[in-house]
Amino acid sequence: LCWGILILVIIGVIGIADAQELPHPYTDDEVIITYYETDSPFGPPLDAFLLWHNVCWEAFILLNPNIDIAQPIPYGAPIRLPKNQPCYQYDERGFQIWSEGPHGKGVPPRLKFYENGQWLDEPYYSTDVVYVYRQKLLDMKPPSMPTAQQIADLYKVCVDDLLAENYLLQLGDAYRLNEIISMDIFIPDDLPSCPATISQEMVDGFDFDAYIMIDTDFDILELSRTYNVCPEAFIMDYNIGKRYGIDTGANLKAIYIPKDEPPCYNEQGQRLIYFDADNQRLDTPVYSDLPVYITQPNQTLPQIAEEQGVCLVDLLRVNQFADLPLPFSIELFIPPARPCPADVVPVEMTSISLTTLSILTNVCIDTLARLNPHLVRYTNNSERTRPVYWRTAFNEPYWILTTQEECYYQYQSQLRPSIYDIEREFNVCYEEFIMSLWDQYDRFYREIPPSIVVYIPKNAPACYNEQGQRLIYKDAVFNYLEAERGNKPISLGYSDMRVYHSQLSDSLYDISKQFNVCVRDLLMVNPLLRRYLPQGHPVFIPNVRPCYDPDTGKQWIYEDNAGNPLSEPILSEYLVHYGEPVPFYLEYFYNVCLNRILDATEHAKFERLEHYRGYIIPTDRPPCFDKNWQKAEYVCYDQPIGYERVYQPNTTMTFSVDGKYCYDFKDPNTVIWYQNKPYQVFSRADKSFSITQGLVAWCFGGSLDDLRAITWSEEFRQIHPVNYYIAIAPLPTRDCYLTNPSVLDGKLVHTVDEGETLHQIAQKYHVPHLLIAWTNELPAPYTVWAGQKLIIPQGIYTEDLLWLAGLAILWLVLM
Repeated sequence: LCWGILILVIIGVIGIADAQELPHPYTDDEVIITYYETDSPFGPPLDAFLLWHNVCWEAFILLNPNIDIAQPIPYGAPIRLPKNQPCYQYDERGFQIWSEGPHGKGVPPRLKFYENGQWLDEPYYSTDVVYVYRQKLLDMKPPSMPTAQQIADLYKVCVDDLLAENYLLQLGDAYRLNEIISMDIFIPDDLPSCPATISQEMVDGFDFDAYIMIDTDFDILELSRTYNVCPEAFIMDYNIGKRYGIDTGANLKAIYIPKDEPPCYNEQGQRLIYFDADNQRLDTPVYSDLPVYITQPNQTLPQIAEEQGVCLVDLLRVNQFADLPLPFSIELFIPPARPCPADVVPVEMTSISLTTLSILTNVCIDTLARLNPHLVRYTNNSERTRPVYWRTAFNEPYWILTTQEECYYQYQSQLRPSIYDIEREFNVCYEEFIMSLWDQYDRFYREIPPSIVVYIPKNAPACYNEQGQRLIYKDAVFNYLEAERGNKPISLGYSDMRVYHSQLSDSLYDISKQFNVCVRDLLMVNPLLRRYLPQGHPVFIPNVRPCYDPDTGKQWIYEDNAGNPLSEPILSEYLVHYGEPVPFYLEYFYNVCLNRILDATEHAKFERLEHYRGYIIPTDRPPCFDKNWQKAEYVCYDQPIGYERVYQPNTTMTFSVDGKYCYDFKDPNTVIWYQNKPYQVFSRADKSFSITQGLVAWCFGGSLDDLRAITWSEEFRQIHPVNYYIAIAPLPTRDCYLTNPSVLDGKLVHTVDEGETLHQIAQKYHVPHLLIAWTNELPAPYTVWAGQKLIIPQGIYTEDLLWLAGLAILWLVLM
């Protein structure tokens, strides 16, 4: 009988294992391949990526069995997604899964892949799905990332039945399921009912039944004496909130006192101590021989140190940097009296940022963190290591320990260098710099003004070694504002990759062609370039297979449509960026406007894009940015370019004789042909157009009325927005200062004031007004406009004798 039972158990286990085996439900034609790309050095959570693409987690797991979903996916990693299989059936209103709605139980119909402990041959859309984060988990205190058992308790179903309907729940804590996966849970109506079993059990083993909850105004010291439990063992609701995510603004007076904690004071009067000499929480508290001092409300630590005759440094350390003064009394341990150490200095500060403290004290962040463990941000279980009375409010003074050893060079220059100039000057990588009041992205694009101080660590390793190799940093996080710096940059040693310092006009595509590597390969090893390419930035050139054929310049393709390696690479007809970066940044990668990229991708007949996600880059289009990376204002004739202005063949307007090309409105040489006459876009942003319109009309060979009619005609308003500072004018027929400022060189010039007449100007310079009109070719009735520049003739106007004779006769007539 026993052997029979054992055989049945083995068969049952084998059956369960068979049921858990991942099926292969997709053919190659049902799969699309992409490369995981993001603009962040670390990448977004995979959950957000799948939600964006409306792909179910189960589908991703089935198609990518070799990817560990518990680990960050490397940038550029190939992934497979189902084609034309949306996870959620959204309605026409764009229903979102985290909002309440008309479908099922608050979530739109979702594909179900797993049922009754079995993978389905064909998934189907089910309305039995609920979104757990939107539910009230039985007033769980605090609301938390629920376990499978808690979800089962919430819906009063058996946990085994719940797991049989939800494969993702079976992955468990090994995959940090509750942190990385959207909690879509299938709860069919026919699941058997089960009573809740551990509805009051909290995550991480916290059990409210083991605590006494006090909701009172009693002070901490009085509660400690009443229950003979040290305050270090108390848990206040804000501590739980930091640990578990409860709203910190709710019920701040609630205190949880453990029932089974040893007495705070033993029969000998010794008090429990909860921290060791290194300020680390003891696994088990021990009774201490140190005397205990009861503070007075609002008493400061220096006052206590002087009163007790002890070193302030020791007083801080033995009491976990108790944040005095406080409005109530607490207990402090009094350390043995001794001289204060010479290498450690107590300093009172107000900032709560380690980065800012490091700058203000000129002490390295690592040293500050070592000397002041209370400043290090606690996570997970260590959150409860602080005493219950610990407090640091923003901009309130508190004590820290520092050293006399200086950490930084302070660099401040009037020459407005770039961050890369400083890197080369000090041979310290910019990843090590800290800058005051400087945005982490601005440092890439602007010269550093004199108001900015750059702090350069003295102990930083050389950025470039004697062989010219540069340090490479992994997972470098930068935040130079008034906040924590995040993870300290981690140097991985000197890289064997070549380093190229970018020029102002470079795009990533320019660099990729120069070194024959694909843009995506550059992005994989240069994560901070996934937005823009700043001038002078050190760009690592990866040692990878060639991207372009040197003879034709075309792109090599190394995998077939199913992602399998080809025995021999083939040349692509198009330049393609395989993968899915933030589309907006493609403009900067390739210097091609996004609308042209999207249009080329939409209209190209390229079979490979049926199986791969990517974008065709139309390199035959004009650049999107000028040499200073300012976006060009293009208009195009007879080109389908998406949401830009388009001029179809039936228009009477072109931008060349045959009308084939795009033109930049910012280019003063842009010519528009209309009825076989050339026109140009004329900017009046300098106000010359608005204050000298008559002269403009004369300069361009027409009347003022003609100029206004052209500017506001329906035909021309197609090509420019209704903008007071943009106008259309015929090409100049005269040499005037508006189109040729050099005509004023060496001349006496008068600028007409408001209300001034030609006669008044003539009297000012003692020159006949007709002579001024003649010199400036002013048409009758010789009207002038405010702001107009007039050449005032002086002495001999020309060396031509005939001209002088005519001028003399005119003078006699006028006299």
